[in-house]
Amino acid sequence: MFAAAILQAWGDLFGVPVCLEGGERLVAREEARRFLTDESGPWKESRDTICGAIGEDGDTLRANALRQLTLTAPPLLVVQTKPKKTPRRARRRPAPKTLLAAE
Repeated sequence: MFAAAILQAWGDLFGVPVCLEGGERLVAREEARRFLTDESGPWKESRDTICGAIGEDGDTLRANALRQLTLTAPPLLVVQTKPKKTPRRARRRPAPKTLLAAE
């Protein structure tokens, strides 16, 4: 059961959280990130307790998660670096003749 909790957190952070929609996925991903990478506090204590129950080291799991985060940044960590342009007014363009032609 403890190993399943670690696998679920790993999947929530690096995969697509299953059975969740919209904002729930973001919450699951953030909680997984904190569980796997926090240096101190309740998430670290939970990670250490769960890892200890299955004979693993919580700090090793954290190091592996941080290494994986540097290799594959999840979409929620990507920030836009280009400044936004002022939107221009849309112009109506005529439909291509091939779409209007009768067959």
